[in-house]
Amino acid sequence: MASARKRSAAPALDETQVEAELEAVRQRLELDGGVKLSTIKPKALAGRLATALAAEGFESNATWIRRPLREQLDRALAHGAALDRKSLAAQVRGASALELQRAVLDAEREGKLRRVLRGKAEVHVGGAAAVLSTAELVRLRATLSTLEKGLALAARKKGVTLLVSDVQQALEEATQLLPRPAAVRPVDGKGETALRSVVAAVGAARDGNTGLAFVPDIVRRLLPAMSPAVAREMLLLAASRELVELRPEGGLGRLTPEDLELCPPGPASTRLSWARLLAGGQG
Repeated sequence: MASARKRSAAPALDETQVEAELEAVRQRLELDGGVKLSTIKPKALAGRLATALAAEGFESNATWIRRPLREQLDRALAHGAALDRKSLAAQVRGASALELQRAVLDAEREGKLRRVLRGKAEVHVGGAAAVLSTAELVRLRATLSTLEKGLALAARKKGVTLLVSDVQQALEEATQLLPRPAAVRPVDGKGETALRSVVAAVGAARDGNTGLAFVPDIVRRLLPAMSPAVAREMLLLAASRELVELRPEGGLGRLTPEDLELCPPGPASTRLSWARLLAGGQG
């Protein structure tokens, strides 16, 4: 009876405080990827926020609420990042080692993540990274093996060497086997002006505390001088040039239909709704 009276005596949550804390936790999730429930007081508030954010598409367990695990993996490996297992684990919040391992294996099976060797180290890269196929590995190994055998033989025989032209030909043949990287689409002077306007709009719209700018706000700043379609294209171009970083929306269903139309498409059917200026865009 005493414990029941004690429970009933707990003060009701103030709805204004709930909304304020909900937005604060959303921002922490945007920046950090995960929030420990133990850092949210009181416990009743933590439970209330976990339920509300789970309804928006975030994931939760007994101790954490986090951005979707696969989304965290996509973000960690964006922009050509190459991370070993330990570094990748450090970029993901709120997941056990076993859970992360399963997510990595699933992403690899789906082609969203690749394991590559850099020297002797095995690292993870995103599915968009240019890598050699199995067939390309075999052909390239055969070509370079022939060259390596010639170099080894010449090194063992005193006074014997190789023609520079033969070495160059072998290296050119090996280079021809490499997949061609996608070309960066050039833009004319008008396009460069539009690109600068978009980068400036990111800076003008960013939050002073988080450094993040809401993409729909950026696009609306550019109207009517720039159509939404052009603004989206310029944002993607700015990201490809590493002037800005574009981040996907974590709270699924939080964007209004109008906001969705203003956001470029992101990985795993998300929308890129947040932008952050990178060093290259702050000049």
